[in-house]
Amino acid sequence: MAGLNTDVIAALTASQIAALTTLAQIKTLSAAQVTALGNDVAALPPSQTSLLNALAIRGFTADQIAALSIEQFSALTTGQIAALASGQIAALSTDAIAALSEAQLAAVSLSCMAGLTSDQIATLTADQISRLSTEQIARLSAAQVATLGTDDIAALSTGQIAALSAAGIAGLRSQHLETFSTRQAEARTISQNSRPETLPRSVQARLADCRPKPWPL
Repeated sequence: MAGLNTDVIAALTASQIAALTTLAQIKTLSAAQVTALGNDVAALPPSQTSLLNALAIRGFTADQIAALSIEQFSALTTGQIAALASGQIAALSTDAIAALSEAQLAAVSLSCMAGLTSDQIATLTADQISRLSTEQIARLSAAQVATLGTDDIAALSTGQIAALSAAGIAGLRSQHLETFSTRQAEARTISQNSRPETLPRSVQARLADCRPKPWPL
């Protein structure tokens, strides 16, 4: 397979692509050859998709990524997920995002986290959000944080809240702040990890309300 030029690869039919079953046939495909497969890449059985090497994964176009079935995407290894570029991740359907396993989600690179669309972020479940690393949380933009539901915010650990960047904190909505009103420790963490004067006035006010009140003398 490695010796076949892209014209030959592009001429393969969907049934021929589905017949590629040996490790040698799949593992030696280059990025250019994968690109040449076009949307017929959807004909690869999930078990074969998982055999593509990391460099070959980079050959997927946005259209090819969109053409992958949930079964194919779910079969991708963490190494393959980590190899995806931000443009490829952004091309994933919301169904594919929702199907991400804990290990796959952890493998999404930091640059790709920043590239997730608002629709993709909104698709993540509270359980998935709770399993994001602090490094991934730190990459969330204001627009991405604003897309999170109150259940998502409630699922965040103290460590994750502490990891929110100033930009991420600026994306907190009033509904999110209501969640923080019963979580004083997390609210203090936010206040301590950002410059209050740079935050929206509504956020500043809510953080002030959440600070512990002194005991009366």
